[in-house]
Amino acid sequence: MLAKRIFDIIFSFMTLILLSPLLLIISVIIKITSEGPAFYKSKRAGKDGKEFYMYKFRSMVNNASEIGPTVTHQDDSRITGLGKFIRRTKIDEFPNLINVLKGDMSIVGPRPLKAETAKNAGLKDKGLLDIKPGVTGMSQLAFANEEMILEKINLDAVYNRMLARKIKLDLIYKSKQSFRLDLWIISKTINTLVFNTNGNNKNGNKIKVKRSKV
Repeated sequence: MLAKRIFDIIFSFMTLILLSPLLLIISVIIKITSEGPAFYKSKRAGKDGKEFYMYKFRSMVNNASEIGPTVTHQDDSRITGLGKFIRRTKIDEFPNLINVLKGDMSIVGPRPLKAETAKNAGLKDKGLLDIKPGVTGMSQLAFANEEMILEKINLDAVYNRMLARKIKLDLIYKSKQSFRLDLWIISKTINTLVFNTNGNNKNGNKIKVKRSKV
């Protein structure tokens, strides 16, 4: 676990330094083009159920939680013009690396859920709160284009089915976790960011973990 933590610190620190000019530009454009802060923070359930604030670039109108559902769906009118771009390219997630430096998250792990959702999904009983949540992971890769699947009609039902599939993938990761698997997931994530940013895959990215690879 110490090796994983050291890797998390080095990887997140170097990535933030490398991308700092881009992140600064994005922050300024968000402030200029829409009312509200550049960053959005949301309370999530972390390791052992300890809650923390997860940071993202704000991609929606400032009062989004007050005028719509908690789940973002396809063609959601609350998403700003710039928000569509940074969500599609996953740039909005880069501030998660701050959480990694703070020790709330790891580079690879299950996606952190809101405490209420985590409780209802039984994550504690399933053992998914025994490890740190991650910026990327098997469930994040499988549903890299999540919003292309979610529509306003039957939003909750579709999201719950999706969540069940995510949990199954996260359980697979927990049972097989290793440094080699983490590197494989990171390489797949980079590939997705570089070559799959148009959001045309409405079924989500298919993730197949072969025993020979992990």
